[in-house]
Amino acid sequence: MRVRRTYGRLYGAASVALLVWCIWDVMPTRVTGLSSQPSTSCPLTIVSSDPPDGFADVLHVLDTAGQPAGVTLIHVEFAEPVDMTPTDVTVLSTKPPPQVAAVWGAGVDWYVSLDAPPQPGSSTAVVFCGGGVSVLFHSRPGDINLDGTADERDAGALEAAISSGQSEPALHDFNRDGAVNAGDVDTWRAVLEAGGFDLNGYDVTPNRVLCCCSGGYCSMHIGTACADGGTEAACPCTPNPCSGNGNSS
Repeated sequence: MRVRRTYGRLYGAASVALLVWCIWDVMPTRVTGLSSQPSTSCPLTIVSSDPPDGFADVLHVLDTAGQPAGVTLIHVEFAEPVDMTPTDVTVLSTKPPPQVAAVWGAGVDWYVSLDAPPQPGSSTAVVFCGGGVSVLFHSRPGDINLDGTADERDAGALEAAISSGQSEPALHDFNRDGAVNAGDVDTWRAVLEAGGFDLNGYDVTPNRVLCCCSGGYCSMHIGTACADGGTEAACPCTPNPCSGNGNSS
């Protein structure tokens, strides 16, 4: 009987400990010592990325097979080696975002694969390790001259780039067939005639990734300023699961 009572006490203590751990685990992240000033001590620094930060994808939303097309692979080079898993990467968007399909790499070079391209007309950010660093890019199909609308001036810009020999596949291969030629202009005009472009124009507001905090609780957003009285905090927005020198924390 003494043994049974001993195990009963241990089991009861373990139950209480498990309950406390579960409550703690589901509590929202609380950040203290918030600052509205930009941080100079973010744990990560991006040296370069593909696509580059601020990239605007102006090509057709469909590939030559009629399937959704756009940015689905992001390559990032960090200043220092890190370890990451898919849980260290978050995707934000001004429309329902794609999801992280896979994360792989080593040292300073890492790749993120998305399960689908961002929705047309959206701004999307791939955020690393709690919000310390991110890559922001935009979907603006047909807006070749990046003035916020897809109209005949974009067809003119496309024709000018082709005739001058100054075309670039990432900016002018509108039909995504691997070559920049008159076929891209024809496809562009066909999409316009079919009403496939957002004739209300694209959002060209200089959005960025924000860490907005209110009442000590923080979350990440895309915008120009925190809404509803929220305060922009220094990064990282949430506890950073990544660490430098190739070690996980």
